Amino acid sequence: MVQEPQPIPTSEFADVESVDSIISALYNSISFGAGEQPDSNRLRSLFMPGAHLIHVKTDAADTMDVETFIDRLVQQIQAGILTEFIEAELARHTKSFGNIAQVFSTFETRLVTDYRSSSARGIHSIQLMRYGDRWWITNLLWDDEQSDKPIPAKYLPEQQFPESSE
Repeated sequence: MVQEPQPIPTSEFADVESVDSIISALYNSISFGAGEQPDSNRLRSLFMPGAHLIHVKTDAADTMDVETFIDRLVQQIQAGILTEFIEAELARHTKSFGNIAQVFSTFETRLVTDYRSSSARGIHSIQLMRYGDRWWITNLLWDDEQSDKPIPAKYLPEQQFPESSE
């Protein structure tokens, strides 16, 4: 079955005026508490048409467009499999030039399913482009931390040490 493309909802300028704002909007749009839903229209408004989301796994890459990502998430919620999903940024490294930016965003996810609660960490590699008066996400890849593949220290938040009383 051919999936009809969804029109891109108009984004709030505050969500797309800077790299910081679009990354914040990304995390906020996919996160939801018990009894809530992700903000699918807000999520759609952040991605350029044709953008890909790619979950890199040990033995494969799961490539999808924004609609497929949203459909999978909503199906899990409607089936009662996924009841809560909170994803937060822990650290960020940004490289940019002109109208392009590459962001490595270390994240932590907490999810509640019908049978357990768990958390995980990983890194999003987010490619962005400034076009017109706004930023767009052009592609998003992510890989999850594994016991044999820990997140390197340089991608984790800097350690905060208590101030000395001396």
